[in-house]
Amino acid sequence: MSRWMKAWRLDRLGGALALKEVPVPEPRPGSVLVRMQAVGLLSYLRAYVEGNLPQYNPPKQEFTIGTNGVGVVEVVGRDVWSLKSGRRVALSPHFVARENVDDPAQALIGLTAGAGSDAMLADWPDGTLAEYALVPVEAATPLDGLEDRDPAELAVLGRFMVPFGGLLRARRSSSPARPAPSAPPPFFSPGRSAQGGSSPRDGMKRRSPKSPALAAAASSPSP
Repeated sequence: MSRWMKAWRLDRLGGALALKEVPVPEPRPGSVLVRMQAVGLLSYLRAYVEGNLPQYNPPKQEFTIGTNGVGVVEVVGRDVWSLKSGRRVALSPHFVARENVDDPAQALIGLTAGAGSDAMLADWPDGTLAEYALVPVEAATPLDGLEDRDPAELAVLGRFMVPFGGLLRARRSSSPARPAPSAPPPFFSPGRSAQGGSSPRDGMKRRSPKSPALAAAASSPSP
C-alpha cells in the first residue's frame, strides 16, 4: 500500500477545494482504515463548500470532504476485534462519543460538529472523498453478502439512512405494542440509523455540480 493518497481537500467553507496528495492516515486505537470504492455526493454539497450554509460548524483546519461511502477495510487499529482486513463496509459520518454521560459529544465526520463537540471534530475532521478514509469503528457497518454488488449502488443507499431510521423510530413510539420489523435490510443498523446519516436533508443526489472543482470530484474514477 502506498504511503500517499489523493483526497479532495477544503481549506475552509467558501475557500479553495482542490485534489491534493496527502499522507495515508495511520490507524489509531478503535479505528479502521478503509480503501474507498464509492462515495455519494450530498445534494447540498456545493452550497456547503461555497460557504452558503452558515449553520454548519466545520473543522477549523483544512479537511477532506465527504460523508457516507462504501469501501473495504484495509487495516484495523488496536481495540478492534471483529472487523478484519478485506471486509466490505458502509461508512456513516455520525459519530457519538463513547463516554457514558447524559449528553455525549457527537459530530458528522467531514461535515460539522454538534454543540460543544468541536474537539471531537478536530480529532476526526476528514471525510470520505479520498482513496482511503480513517474512521472510528462505530462508523463502519459490514456489508456481508453484498460483496458482488456495485459499490456505487450501495453508496447511493446512504440517502435512505435518515428517513429509514425516522420511520423505525416513529413506528416504535406510536405503536409500542407492535413488534419491530423482523429483519431490516443488512445495510442498516437500527440502533444507528435512527440517529445517523448526514442531515435530514441529506439526499446524496447525483446531480452535476456547477463548481469546476466539484464537477471534477463527481467525475473522478473510484480508486
